[in-house]
Amino acid sequence: MRTTVLSGNAFVSPAYKTLGNPAGFVLGDYFPDAQTMSAIARQAALPMTAFVVPRAQSAGAYDMRYYDFVGRESHICGHATTVVAAHLVAAGLQPEGSRFQFFLNDALFPTPGRFLSASHDGDRITVELFPSQLSPRNDSAVKAAFAQALGIEPADIIAIAFSENIRDYAIEVASTDILRQITPDFERLKQLAQSGPYAHEGAMVTARVDDAASEFDIHSRAFLPIT
Repeated sequence: MRTTVLSGNAFVSPAYKTLGNPAGFVLGDYFPDAQTMSAIARQAALPMTAFVVPRAQSAGAYDMRYYDFVGRESHICGHATTVVAAHLVAAGLQPEGSRFQFFLNDALFPTPGRFLSASHDGDRITVELFPSQLSPRNDSAVKAAFAQALGIEPADIIAIAFSENIRDYAIEVASTDILRQITPDFERLKQLAQSGPYAHEGAMVTARVDDAASEFDIHSRAFLPIT
């Protein structure tokens, strides 16, 4: 079976000189088996490859699966979803109202029926994420573990929460200066992610922007050491 993997970059902005975040995708009538999707994603060697299947009799609705470049299935990927939506728009496949629904793999979520909604307005693609189910994890042990892995002090961390539905940590640090200065120990982050009491898929570190003139509310960095 011959499979064509298309690709694109999300978050490209000449104004901010961003090169974007690449993702691949395969649009087909059905999902290959998990082993095949894993092999295709490894061959594509992109940060994420999405597999997309249109839902019969439902315009603008698709089932979606995501695989990272080492062939592991992932819960969710915003930038791959953005790339897919942009391709569908470019191909003239946007539904009436220019709104898509991408249904995720129920087996990976505690609550079934999860989907991402994407809309098209001019040159802009907007992807709406559902709320994360966050549980505070602010004990000293977890702060110490992530502070060591990120190369900062425990006192630099304001709060930590764990997202039960996408298995990511959200870590708020005290300032954007601290955020920029983070120099992770990726091997330690990988160990934390793979096993033990803090096993997770990604660590999202964020800080409030203290410049009142800024157009942004927060700055964030994401670390996914096992992908």
